[in-house]
Amino acid sequence: MHLGANSTFHDQNTKWEKSTLFALNKAEEDFGGRLPAKESRFIWLDYFCLKQCQSDFDTGCTIELIEDIGSVLSAIDSNFDYVNRSFCILELYGAFKGGANLMCMSPLLFTKEEMRKVLAVERTKATYSGREGDYWFGPINVAAAQTRRLEDKNAIDSFIQQLPGGFDFVNRIVTEKLIESSSGE
Repeated sequence: MHLGANSTFHDQNTKWEKSTLFALNKAEEDFGGRLPAKESRFIWLDYFCLKQCQSDFDTGCTIELIEDIGSVLSAIDSNFDYVNRSFCILELYGAFKGGANLMCMSPLLFTKEEMRKVLAVERTKATYSGREGDYWFGPINVAAAQTRRLEDKNAIDSFIQQLPGGFDFVNRIVTEKLIESSSGE
């Protein structure tokens, strides 16, 4: 879990990654005006609300829940592992489908133009705040995204394949939404 000051995602701590609680405080700073009022705010964290050792979610219910909540804050890690997880992509699609207020934060505050390069189909030399580097993570590929359990992957993939346009549609929508909601200026 990531409840302290720094994240230990995959048992690694980097200078970029911060904990969930730190990110929630940072979200208040970055997106306070776009968040619901504190007294009416509902925070749903998957690792508190889902049973982590078993499959207890339903794709349709997840989409409906996101629509009901109305706001989604995605904390994207500096390696963009977030978009390689099927459930995270499902949440992003749910934000689109439900017309939710989507806010994306990352330790690397990409501008919209930088995010376009980061998610480009062809490898490009993306920069971060003017610094040259290899910040290209490639296009969103929901078909290649993973879950802990094969049954969960199959459920999410089946749901997405039944949508008009299937994987290609969700790849395009999620990419567009990530670009639109970039937190950098």
